[in-house]
Amino acid sequence: MLAALTVLAWCCEGLTLLLIGLIANGVEERVNAMRRGRSTVIESGHVVILGASSRLPIVIEQLALANRTRRSNAIAAFSRHEPLQLQ
Repeated sequence: MLAALTVLAWCCEGLTLLLIGLIANGVEERVNAMRRGRSTVIESGHVVILGASSRLPIVIEQLALANRTRRSNAIAAFSRHEPLQLQ
């Protein structure tokens, strides 16, 4: 009886660890997708920038300053480069 309970406990522990691993992996994939800019833009009244160069941070800063009185100040930049390369 004790051996059966021990095996059952191990199985439950293994399933719990598997579930935690699957959830952690899914969260990590979602965070990485967001870092790479692969997320849906759900905004209205936003500014869209197509393409990128070394001046992109300056352009974004100027747009943010120009629109600082607006309630929503969203800027979406689309480029072939990864977002981390543009910083």
